[in-house]
Amino acid sequence: MTMKKLLSYNTKVNYATSKSQSLKTVLPREISEILDVYAEDSIVWGVNLYDDKIVITIEKYDETK
Repeated sequence: MTMKKLLSYNTKVNYATSKSQSLKTVLPREISEILDVYAEDSIVWGVNLYDDKIVITIEKYDETK
């Protein structure tokens, strides 16, 4: 199974707050449109191993599942 890269974006990573070790970044507008997510929506993060590479996936949280 071959993975095909469709889009690529670079975003900066910053601390979520000055007192937190959590990090935050921006979800590019084009990605949010593809996922159909808006402010206050939730997303699900997946961490997978694919051919010895870590691949992160995100999808819109589906409350009905």
